[in-house]
Amino acid sequence: MARMPWIAARHWSPPESVATGFTDMADTGQTDTGQTDAGTTDTDAGKLLADPYGDWAADQGVPVVEDFGVDLKTIETAPWPRLGSDGAIVHLKGQGDFVAIFLIDLAPGGQGTPQRHLIEEVVYVISGHGYSLLWYDGDEDFVRVDWEHGVVFAPPDMMFHQHFNTAPHPSRYLAAALGSLRYPLTADKRNLFGAGVDADVRKGGRQIEYRDQDPRIHQIYLAELAKHGVASAMGDYFDESRYEQAAG
Repeated sequence: MARMPWIAARHWSPPESVATGFTDMADTGQTDTGQTDAGTTDTDAGKLLADPYGDWAADQGVPVVEDFGVDLKTIETAPWPRLGSDGAIVHLKGQGDFVAIFLIDLAPGGQGTPQRHLIEEVVYVISGHGYSLLWYDGDEDFVRVDWEHGVVFAPPDMMFHQHFNTAPHPSRYLAAALGSLRYPLTADKRNLFGAGVDADVRKGGRQIEYRDQDPRIHQIYLAELAKHGVASAMGDYFDESRYEQAAG
């Protein structure tokens, strides 16, 4: 298994298109839309006032923290089913939501769901210890990044990645990504309104369901947990018996 301080971003290609605007607005002066040179239509005003990202964040059921500065060590988190862990959403007023910030707590013996996306996310570990596996479809082996407080890394373009906690207590990390559902700077980000990062890859999404993941992934995890004397907490999500036999 490869262990690298950095990962070559192979298979990279630029997004198909970059968002040039945040709403589709009619040109001023087109009287057939009811808009005049002197003003805007009620429909346009509704688009400007709409906040789909704020609505989405509120619907996640996790704390949403907003301020000029926040203490990442003390923010409370709550179960976030789409990520398979506890989390919170952070809004920094100075950055205007051009950067999406998620705070994630991995439970002892817990792991996140395997996902992939564009070269947009940076992961910074705040507390605890564990490791992450990264791979492309068809790779024979995984790239492994071991982490503890202070480690930062960025999964390359469309590379699957999954995070694993080997500590006997929750491990916390920050995931910051370029753009948000409020300001989707790329066409790919705008498409999240459709399939979504957390949709099954078999349905056009970016996430591998636990039942479909490579069996080696959980075998590696069980072996790592055994080294640290930590029990797996994944039995509530899928049958671990066949992995336990293989790991033993």
